Amino acid sequence: MADTVLPSTASAPAKSSKPPRRTIVGTDIDPQGNVTVWDHGPGASKPLVQAPGETDDSFKARSETAKKEAEAWAKAHPAPVSLVMHSGEAAHALSADDRFGMEPADLDEAEVEAEVKKIQDARAAVAAAGQNAIDRKTAIATVMAARHAKANAEKEKAKE
Repeated sequence: MADTVLPSTASAPAKSSKPPRRTIVGTDIDPQGNVTVWDHGPGASKPLVQAPGETDDSFKARSETAKKEAEAWAKAHPAPVSLVMHSGEAAHALSADDRFGMEPADLDEAEVEAEVKKIQDARAAVAAAGQNAIDRKTAIATVMAARHAKANAEKEKAKE
């Protein structure tokens, strides 16, 4: 499933600043066909609806259980949890439950950009060091070639 795209059907959890992205694009899929999906917990799911024929007591008990589960999950996981899934499983999870998203819902873009800059700076430093090593080898070869040329010229001059 190279470029699975799903319709956006999610509503964001109340505490989020923006809804989580709910589509899979080609750049989300790693070489093994896996995708990282973020689980925002049961509190991000749509509210329960009383099923036809369900008693009020049964619905109330189901609602209380769901609320307790959401509170327990939120206490155990103060931030969204990353899950690695095959792209097909991820597509199903994204379409089946609003708790899943392709990115955490409460991202601080400034914080993310600062981290991206750190990564890019580190990559540039490594590339510069690598280029420095290449340049050094070239410089050494040039210096040694000049020494050999000078020595050969002196030998030729001495023969005359």
